[in-house]
Amino acid sequence: MRMAESMEEDQAAALMLARWPEIESPWFMDLVRMHAYAPCLGRFVTLDDYFQNTDTPGRISSYNSSEYLAPFLTQSVAGRDPDPVNRYLEHFARRGQFDAAAWCGSLAQLLTGQALDTTRQRDLEALVENAGCEGRPEDREQADQAITAFADEAANALAAVVVGESDHDGTAGLLIINTLSFSRTVAVPIDDDRSIPPGTPGLRGVQDTSRGRLAIVDLPAAGYCWLPTTGGRSESSDMEVALAEDLLLRNEFFEIHVNPDTGGIERIKGYGRQPNLVSQQIAFRFPRERTVSSDEDDPSPDTTTWYSEMVAHRVELLTSGPHIGEIRSHGELIDPQNKQRIAGFRQTVRTLRYRPDVEIDIELDIDQMPEGDPWSNYLAMRFAYGDATAAITRSQLGTAQPAGNDRFESPYYVEIANESNRVTLSAAGMPFYRKTGDRMIDAILVPEGEQRRKFSMTISVDQAYPMQAALDQLVPPLVHERTSAPPPTGTQGWFFHLDSRNVQLTRILELVDQPNWSNDSESATEEFDDEPDIGNQHDQSILPDSFGFAVRLQETEGRHRSTTLRCWRTPSMARQRDFEGRTLAELPIEGDGVRVDLTAHEIADIELRFD
Repeated sequence: MRMAESMEEDQAAALMLARWPEIESPWFMDLVRMHAYAPCLGRFVTLDDYFQNTDTPGRISSYNSSEYLAPFLTQSVAGRDPDPVNRYLEHFARRGQFDAAAWCGSLAQLLTGQALDTTRQRDLEALVENAGCEGRPEDREQADQAITAFADEAANALAAVVVGESDHDGTAGLLIINTLSFSRTVAVPIDDDRSIPPGTPGLRGVQDTSRGRLAIVDLPAAGYCWLPTTGGRSESSDMEVALAEDLLLRNEFFEIHVNPDTGGIERIKGYGRQPNLVSQQIAFRFPRERTVSSDEDDPSPDTTTWYSEMVAHRVELLTSGPHIGEIRSHGELIDPQNKQRIAGFRQTVRTLRYRPDVEIDIELDIDQMPEGDPWSNYLAMRFAYGDATAAITRSQLGTAQPAGNDRFESPYYVEIANESNRVTLSAAGMPFYRKTGDRMIDAILVPEGEQRRKFSMTISVDQAYPMQAALDQLVPPLVHERTSAPPPTGTQGWFFHLDSRNVQLTRILELVDQPNWSNDSESATEEFDDEPDIGNQHDQSILPDSFGFAVRLQETEGRHRSTTLRCWRTPSMARQRDFEGRTLAELPIEGDGVRVDLTAHEIADIELRFD
């Protein structure tokens, strides 16, 4: 019980006694009996007594998020829990799918003039959170099935509204819905016997890849794109420069060199005399430092290392373009001390024209599993960068925060930035990272007990808003494949628009009435009970009884921003409310948009009402 630490460090030494419901301490009643004679080991008090009889400390300190490290990874491994990493990957993927489906379902109700009812969404959200990262396997399976069915239903409902009652001319097509509040370029899978006519608005091209036939599409922010489909082969152009050849991948932003000896990424660099931005390998970290003896013919002294060697046996070109380039390497991780195989790997490196991203897919075949401390013994994806003074930023609750300590958690992205370049590592839901040395970061893939063997990571170059890169990977677009006619309003459209890229629209909410009480009125004495709450009555009367909804906005980069929110109709009234429905501010309507001021990292509920 760390009483000595509390007596030394706290301004009022105290211990909070708590227990699990099913576990009882055999010594608790002994403490109670001792307290009845004299408070020699301390005095039992209620929380109310504690706060009444203690003073505030003379110095009040603020603590950064980087000073805290959650114990969940260590506890999961120590408790022999399965999948200490994959549980987070699955939860974030499940949560992203739910958020996208809820966005579509809410929008389908609003576009048909219905008052928004989120009762079912709240029930499903409770199911998702109950499955969570600590839920039972049967709870996770139930949540996955429910969310998949809900996503299909919500996409169909929104597609029915968008396509409407237009004349069905027999033109089959895909309706692709972007639920994120920024535009993006995505690769959408289509059937191998289908294609899309060249020149279709929004279409970049169609290409056959190792993952099947993909259509590369530009999607508007918080909107949709409709593409007609036809039978036949995909059209490819030989006029474009090949994206891949031998050990080199490229697009219009940079080039990626694959190391023939390791199979990892040797360097990612811009064109011309540009420095290497980042390198990548797969590695097994040993719990203790290894001594590697040099060969008899090698006069160099023995070396020490914490990591395995990545050895490539074969590097093959999968796809050369014109829109997607892919290179795959096969090899093994070798113990440098005894030359034994630790794991086999297959790594695919992919780049897409039109996007400053590098996608990495890894598949592992592990012979020797890590054991013990998950922060010291693990399989990881290692990244090396050239500038030891670069700032390391992590994501925390959807916002950018400094990484701080060598061990840190970042479930959305990690950014490495200096004065001239920014590199974003995003693997949404993969939370555990460790800095090793001045210029190395390990993304922990497999600690003890982990059963997942396939992992993905995206490297984005000079992405000014890294949260967008993370959400782009986490939340795929929803595809409705059974439309028989284009939407009557056009093949492309949007529902919401924000003019600030560091502000994300995260949820659509229903209207709430202002409460007829306040914290002040609750604590008022009886002598003031007869006085009317004039301010409260005034606030209640200004809300019209009309159609409307609310959206939740979040500032992600830690910058104050004034942004304009637009939707498919111009509202007649807008306000910012708190989470209990009270009005915080009346918002000005400028033209067809609502002006919203957001402070750094603010989460704001904006309520819109219409005539």
